[in-house]
Amino acid sequence: LSIAILGGQLASAARLRAGNNKKRRIPLVWRCRSKRIETEEAFKSCDDDEEGDVGGNLRVYCRDVARLTLTGRVTQMCFDKTGTLTKTGLDFLGVVQFEEADSSVLPHLVYFGRRNQKERISGPIAAGLALTHTVSVISGNELVGSQVELRMIEAAKALGWQYDSDLKTVREPNDGPHWKVNKQHTFDHHSMTMSVVATDEASGKCFV
Repeated sequence: LSIAILGGQLASAARLRAGNNKKRRIPLVWRCRSKRIETEEAFKSCDDDEEGDVGGNLRVYCRDVARLTLTGRVTQMCFDKTGTLTKTGLDFLGVVQFEEADSSVLPHLVYFGRRNQKERISGPIAAGLALTHTVSVISGNELVGSQVELRMIEAAKALGWQYDSDLKTVREPNDGPHWKVNKQHTFDHHSMTMSVVATDEASGKCFV
């Protein structure tokens, strides 16, 4: 974002200068065609028509013009390429269990994956983790769905929950009771919610 902002400001300044001078000069170029820029004077005198940068254009665009006013405060820029500092996809870290009746107690964070699991979650929150999804199975064993829901299923499997082939029937860890998904309400963009109707086959109770 900083690169785009700074580039947009420089490009705008170059256009304004071109309107005031008979001869357009670019204030920022890395190399002239005939000589390397080593001094400030050479930096200022490098004309895009005679020497200039490649193509005579900076070719850096700002998508949000209103942010150009912030470029005066930019002191550092960080360059990143996906796969170095960032990556695609999501990592599921854990579940925060919170009891409204005891709001003074800090919620406990349970970690999954490479972290050591010192405590297992159980009860409705564990069932919610394992059941509240709209993931589908295609081509035998390929799971398709939201990245968040895919990571939830992976976390539930790490806790010992066992799914059938179509993910509609789930068994609790340690040969526990079965749960059956009766109805899935897909994500609603207007209400920002989704829900699942599931039955605990051991007690016969139905949960939403």
